[in-house]
Amino acid sequence: MKRFEFKTFEDFVGYTSFYKNDNKIRLYRGQKEDWPLESKLLRLVEKKNRINEFYKIEKAIFNEFKMHYVKVIGQNGDSNDWGILSLAQHYGLPTRLIDWSSDPLVALWFAFEEEKENTNDRIVWGFVVED
Repeated sequence: MKRFEFKTFEDFVGYTSFYKNDNKIRLYRGQKEDWPLESKLLRLVEKKNRINEFYKIEKAIFNEFKMHYVKVIGQNGDSNDWGILSLAQHYGLPTRLIDWSSDPLVALWFAFEEEKENTNDRIVWGFVVED
């Protein structure tokens, strides 16, 4: 794993633009702190010291969301569990999913969208899919 540090917006844009047309799949994730790459659900069950119940909790939360989803959307909505799970993630439900973007500026926005009380570095993770 390589680590890069940027002091300016221009440096970040310059670096990410350099690789824009290399035909590789690049994904980015912005975080306001240097947290591990863990899902919201994993952080929640770890915090509650219930990691051994991860799948049980995940299933209960998802089934509750899915029940309400079907009531609101009806049977005409997405019936694929992965599609419903990604929608649940979008609305803030704790899931096993981790949000990524193909646009480094979107990731940078998420890293800086909220003010914070400390001066710790903000983080943009980059991931390259190799052949």
